[in-house]
Amino acid sequence: MDDFINYKIVKYNEQYKKEWDFFVNIESINGTFLHTRNFLNYHPKGRFIDNSYMIYDRKGKLAAVIPACLVIKNEKKVLCSHKGSTFGGIVINKKNYRVEKIISIVEIIEKQAIKEEIDEIEYKVTSSVYSIEPDSLFEYIFFNKGYKEYKELSLLVNYSNYNDNIIKNLSKGKKYSVSKSEKAGCKFIQLDSKNEIIEFYNILCNNLNKYNVKPVHTINELIEFKDFRLKNECSFFGIELNQKIVAGAMMFYFNKVNVAHTQYLCALPEYDGLSPMSFLYYSLIKEMKIRGYKKLTWGIVTEEQGKYLNMGLANSKEAFGGEYSINRIYSKILK
Repeated sequence: MDDFINYKIVKYNEQYKKEWDFFVNIESINGTFLHTRNFLNYHPKGRFIDNSYMIYDRKGKLAAVIPACLVIKNEKKVLCSHKGSTFGGIVINKKNYRVEKIISIVEIIEKQAIKEEIDEIEYKVTSSVYSIEPDSLFEYIFFNKGYKEYKELSLLVNYSNYNDNIIKNLSKGKKYSVSKSEKAGCKFIQLDSKNEIIEFYNILCNNLNKYNVKPVHTINELIEFKDFRLKNECSFFGIELNQKIVAGAMMFYFNKVNVAHTQYLCALPEYDGLSPMSFLYYSLIKEMKIRGYKKLTWGIVTEEQGKYLNMGLANSKEAFGGEYSINRIYSKILK
């Protein structure tokens, strides 16, 4: 390895918040608002054991950040991409997105982890969909360094391959569902007031109750996102029938790469006969195209690090003309 490729690793603390966020937002090629401290810091202290790193080059310039936390899995100490974010991995700038440099960074993180008596590393890298550069180099380097790869399947709408007449992209069954909702008087609206967000959240909780789980975010967190913390990165929409919200969604916006993402989708089960969820999908596709987004992502259709495929969910999203993308997870046992 050439002598000029030297890096210094520093454990993150709050004094670096401004520098960290500037790097993620402005300088990185694969950083999103989900990696910023502005976002990660909404989590109350104690929810996660933060173990993030910052990598500096020989000139003292920030080259990469690694949003990470510590978890105990099968009695092993695991350094993993921050659980407070959808994905993480190594967030890097263009200058350091080079073969030798990535290898050096991966190695210095491993050495630091071993020093901290960490048993395993698990990265969930930023998908190419949300990156300025593809993740091909990371894919190869992690393979080269002996990491095991897991793949999650995700679906999205790519407007460059999509008919401008949105309804023509849908399957026969989805076209019928949309028509049924429209005839019943369903309307697509943006949810702006606190009461509307609460009504949406109650529907979401109702949907998740059957799985005995709760939303990742509290209602107060969602309202704080919309009004303050993520004012330019999130919004809410719903389907209204007879002045009642019967379905809803939360949207995230990755503005650096012009991609919109559905974070939560839910509907009141007693209205399933009117297919408000299908009408919501269709309406969101139309709305995000009007807003000028290049892609609309729907999230994964797999569970357990891609081992289980939810065929019903995959078929449903395909019926809206969805395309495919892969989220990659890399893990390596150090001891």
